Amino acid sequence: MTNYALLSVMLITLFKFRLIKDIAMLRREFLKKSTYLGTCAIIASQCPAVFGANAKPQPSHSSAIQSSFLGWQGVTDNIDPHFEPWQGELPVQLQGMTFFRNGPGMQERAGQRYSHWFDGDGFVNQFKFSQHGVTHQGKFTQTQKFVEESKAGRFLYNGAGSIITNAKPAKNTQVFNTANTALLPMAGELWAMWEAGTPYRLDQETLATKGQVDFGSELNGVPFSAHPHADSDGTIWNFGDISFTGKPCIVVYQLTAQGGIKRYKLLPLPHHSYIHDFAVTEQYLIFYLPPMLQQLGETYIERFKWQKQLGSRVLVVDKHSLQVVNQMELEAGFVFHFGNSWQQNNELVVNLCLYPDATVMTDVMANIDNHQNRIAHEPAKAAQLRLNLVTNKVSINWAEPYMEFLQFDKRFAAQSSALQYGVGISKNNPHKEFNAITRLNTQSGQSQSYSFGDTAHVEEPLFIAKTNSNREGQGYIINTWLDYGSAKSGVAVFDAEKIGQGPLASMQLPYHLPLGFMEQ
Repeated sequence: MTNYALLSVMLITLFKFRLIKDIAMLRREFLKKSTYLGTCAIIASQCPAVFGANAKPQPSHSSAIQSSFLGWQGVTDNIDPHFEPWQGELPVQLQGMTFFRNGPGMQERAGQRYSHWFDGDGFVNQFKFSQHGVTHQGKFTQTQKFVEESKAGRFLYNGAGSIITNAKPAKNTQVFNTANTALLPMAGELWAMWEAGTPYRLDQETLATKGQVDFGSELNGVPFSAHPHADSDGTIWNFGDISFTGKPCIVVYQLTAQGGIKRYKLLPLPHHSYIHDFAVTEQYLIFYLPPMLQQLGETYIERFKWQKQLGSRVLVVDKHSLQVVNQMELEAGFVFHFGNSWQQNNELVVNLCLYPDATVMTDVMANIDNHQNRIAHEPAKAAQLRLNLVTNKVSINWAEPYMEFLQFDKRFAAQSSALQYGVGISKNNPHKEFNAITRLNTQSGQSQSYSFGDTAHVEEPLFIAKTNSNREGQGYIINTWLDYGSAKSGVAVFDAEKIGQGPLASMQLPYHLPLGFMEQ
């Protein structure tokens, strides 16, 4: 059976769910076109993955995997709790807190390796902070896919960017759900999310898998993206991209603070694109569409073709009506992640990490099985869009530093703010790889960084506000990193106002945990 036929089977089953009237209409449109669609398997986050590891790394295929490609080695088993002491002193406020990280973990079975970063099975790391040190453990999320392939002893299904020998046909998208992208703390549990299906529920203490979230028969299995955003009233916004049906569109969700569906609506898009994250202001949701049109391709990733001449587009959606109220065109670019955004008179101010093109997704992440092949690309830079709601014009203000995975003081969400935190690149880094933590003042343009060295890959930071403080930026930065020179991962805690002075407390594990996504 061809990949296109496999997709048809998968999508027909997905749309057996009776959605609202407009989604039901879309299903009928899909049925007419499904036989012409290419493979769609997993749609997971580009976020650097959590590849847990153990003290005995897997055998490498070349010397290169023992250096900068160590982060793509993957894991083969759960990691039992392990304690390591702090160097330095952990602030009292953080003692007793627990932090989590999610991402692709299982990268190889029975001699077959995934070739794309997006494709590994979800692996969740837990870091418990005490006065004296950190206790770490990691577990695979027991998705339907993971359980089935564990029994078979091999990969059974193609990935978003990987082709597996003798891949099986899939009955629905849940078969492909790897739950490998991000985590959302919800009502005492963790939701392990993946962009093309329903989240899985995990126990926060044991990391045991408790089953899938029940959104009701109309929405179970429908894409639910990996970057939901909490509103000022505690409700949660998210979207699911269902453009692979052949008709460009997304489903917009509003959830209660407890995770129940409050409302949802289908929104048509002007063209196919790749959307990973979005921005939120007090009144609007903002979606950035890079010029990536879907054409024929053997895998989901290969179907995206960069079309620079078309430029990018921004959609402004009113949160009350869930209608697109503005569409704006701008020069071509590619976005994974956004920072804080707000309205200022007739303008929307949107902070984001902006790439000149999509090479990082289509090429760089598509070569994790070729450890000799380093794809040259331009990293993301911090930028600020100003969207004029009257003229429909967009201006771009660029900051100096390379940055990704923006974080900010959530006490100022949807309000005018100056400070952004993220991973950065030290000035003399020969590979232009993110090896530093950076603090940027978008008003003054000044920045400060702390480098973990030229053999480091630094992971997404997390900002924790100090108790009894009210000034923006008064808080702590927590991050993890991989030193591929020593094949060890670590945790570091900074004073968010004094990042350049180095960590207040840090520790290193005796094994590596490459490149993950932090959640409190």
